[in-house]
Amino acid sequence: MVLSYIILPYLKSLIFVEYFFFVLFFVTGILFVLMMRHLQNISSVARGTGAALANASMYIGQMIGAAIAGMLFAVSHNFIHIGSFTTLLYIGALFLFRKSEKLTESSETGIAS
Repeated sequence: MVLSYIILPYLKSLIFVEYFFFVLFFVTGILFVLMMRHLQNISSVARGTGAALANASMYIGQMIGAAIAGMLFAVSHNFIHIGSFTTLLYIGALFLFRKSEKLTESSETGIAS
């Protein structure tokens, strides 16, 4: 999926661009639902708080990402830097999510033992 953002600027056919965007939005839409379910399962007491924080974080991230993407496009006049920036952020988000899973697992085993 990350490679799709790197390949996307080099596609010449509109059909392929539409296909890549469909796949990207389809996969990220499914990932969003799975991540929200995971966040809500962390605490049964603070489900609404987790959902509200996730939504607020998502909108702030979209605002900051759009501002940075606009600056990158103004400087480079193409989509290559924006795709690379998005790829780096996806990889960073993946590592953060995996790290949070390890922290959650270790805290759960610490409570049980």
